[in-house]
Amino acid sequence: MTRPYDIAPSSSLGLRSSEQQPLVGEPTASVPPRRLGSVRRTSHLLMTWPQGHGGDLQVRGRARDLLTPIHGAPEIINTAELSVLHGPDRAVRSIELEPTTGKTELLVGSGPGRGFRRAINSAFAEDHERHSLGFFLVEDLPTASLISTFAWSRQPEMVDQFFDDSRRSASQVAGICSGYRPGGIALEMRSKGADLSQNVAVAEALDNAGDALAWHEMEAPEGVAMCRRRRIDVWTEGDRHLVDAMFRDNTWDPDRREAIVHEYSLTATVDAATLSLTALEATARVLPYPECPLAVAEIQRCIGLPVVTLRSTVLEQLRGIHSCTHLNDMLRALAELPAMITHITERDAALEGLPLED
Repeated sequence: MTRPYDIAPSSSLGLRSSEQQPLVGEPTASVPPRRLGSVRRTSHLLMTWPQGHGGDLQVRGRARDLLTPIHGAPEIINTAELSVLHGPDRAVRSIELEPTTGKTELLVGSGPGRGFRRAINSAFAEDHERHSLGFFLVEDLPTASLISTFAWSRQPEMVDQFFDDSRRSASQVAGICSGYRPGGIALEMRSKGADLSQNVAVAEALDNAGDALAWHEMEAPEGVAMCRRRRIDVWTEGDRHLVDAMFRDNTWDPDRREAIVHEYSLTATVDAATLSLTALEATARVLPYPECPLAVAEIQRCIGLPVVTLRSTVLEQLRGIHSCTHLNDMLRALAELPAMITHITERDAALEGLPLED
């Protein structure tokens, strides 16, 4: 049977590869059908370099909340668009957010290693700002901008520089996550200056299964580009809210097929009365290093936590080699579930002619 993806470390492009490059799981092939009575949040950040390698990083993003009611037509509840320009030093030079929310001017001059998250928390200090779609996009910027340079590793002419940069930064990443745990393959080879490619699955774009509303509109990239996308579906069954989510980081190879370096899928159950997590399961679809998936078992520490607190409590519970930065971000994004669930309860109350609870 033909697979919908290929195992494609750098050697498939005539690049270098380590001896151990197992593919972790399988990339998602399609977007699941929308459920009646659900809200779907989708988002993406597209990263490009208009001036080429070494120039400014342009980040453009979009997000959408879509209600699929039990009765009636689907309804777009909210949308947001983001445009950010990072200088070669990764500091934010300009930022535009529509609709306007927060004090985004506070982000100018910040960036990875420059108090980026602190600046974001200051810019979006009010509760209503922190649960906006705009914040959802901005909150993804710190990690997205850091991983963006992976796109250049898939360009044959840039491979030598990419590997040289990786070797020089080995001491800086030791112990920061499950994949870079002391004694692990990735850190050991990186520390010794050995060649190390990241596991990548090359696949076709996500299939919308004939549903024009399955995902929001996304522009086609030109040239070297990196993309981070998210989907969160939530619906209610009895006394619980159910969640199905996915996350993907990908670039495009010279043949324009997607080269996926990070992908997780996740399901969760939330108690309708307390809005706390009662069940949680993540699947590592594609990850770069053999030790990365060891972080999946650690997420059970989050059972019982109120979802509204996850932006902070995930970082308290899952740290160092017990964590994956990208899985942490996926869990932290679940803090927006109460706002999404409100769309469902408001529609239900309106249909039943009942007053909304305060």
